[in-house]
Amino acid sequence: MEFLSKLNIVEILKIGSIGLGFLLALMSYILLKKEQEKDKPNKSFLNTTRTFMLFSILIMLLGIISEFLKTKSSLNIELGNNKISINELSYTSLSTLDAKDYFINSEFGFAFKKPNQNWTNIKSEKGIDGLLKIMQIKSKLITKENLELAFSRSPLGSLFKNATLYYFENLESKTNISLTDSSGNDLINELVKKRSKVLSDTNSLFGYDTTDVEDKKEYLDEILEYRKSILGFDSIVAREAFLLSIYPKDSLPDYLRKLKLPGFYSSYSIALGLNTDKLVANEKQILAGAELNLNNVRIKNIISNFQNKKWLMFTENKHYFFVIEISYSPQISSTTDLWDNLQDALNSFTLIADR
Repeated sequence: MEFLSKLNIVEILKIGSIGLGFLLALMSYILLKKEQEKDKPNKSFLNTTRTFMLFSILIMLLGIISEFLKTKSSLNIELGNNKISINELSYTSLSTLDAKDYFINSEFGFAFKKPNQNWTNIKSEKGIDGLLKIMQIKSKLITKENLELAFSRSPLGSLFKNATLYYFENLESKTNISLTDSSGNDLINELVKKRSKVLSDTNSLFGYDTTDVEDKKEYLDEILEYRKSILGFDSIVAREAFLLSIYPKDSLPDYLRKLKLPGFYSSYSIALGLNTDKLVANEKQILAGAELNLNNVRIKNIISNFQNKKWLMFTENKHYFFVIEISYSPQISSTTDLWDNLQDALNSFTLIADR
């Protein structure tokens, strides 16, 4: 029985009822073995010990069943061929988290599994400057000045200005996506078509000459600028990434201090123009899926189509709103393992219960 001295009783009990049942069953086995080694075993003692062992195994089975029920996926979203399943949000104490495996932040009260070697270290940024740095977008519209102006008009503007951002990304998948004169999709092309007709009809009233080279160039340039204004950017760096945004509730104006998660999600979607394709929710969290499809963009000097899929999980504790976002693009993915890593990180997000 030398192995008993090597057992870490405390760590086994941390498992819960499964660990307790295991220890009780082990003790029963040791008692049975010792009694059976006697010249005249006590039958009553043996029967009692066997019964106790069965009881211990029952405790273990109940623990396994409860763990299964606890981790059963409650939120599911499928975008194209990509599906994500999110477990019921967990609340745990610091003592149950291993700092070797988890990125733990006791200031904000959260934790999630650290990424493996495929990803960068976890980085942190703050406010609008940090958001622009993470986005890595080239645009005449999406600038610090324009974002500050937009946020000043939004009830949630103070939240975005005071946000703290944590993220990690896959550097190998970083790819520059540039627009061409015909970049778009069915919706964008239809809007451009209507705009073209309006411009053509308006100009014709003033003697617009469709054969004049300068007039035609000005007309086409205006159409191109309109197309870019709908898209919102000239180029963007796409990559597989994990982003956690933390919004302090005490930054809200007084009339919104009692804002709850559903209201935050609605206001967030309007403020950032989030075009949600799929949405599921329970009392603790909201999972949203958004998909962007663009045709005729330039990827690595090749004109191609581009897809970007985003899954966002919204949750909260007493002091903060949390938005966890993972993004995936099949055109730039180097391995399917990266998508699995992103799902694991999102699914591991945990709120620290003693905050």
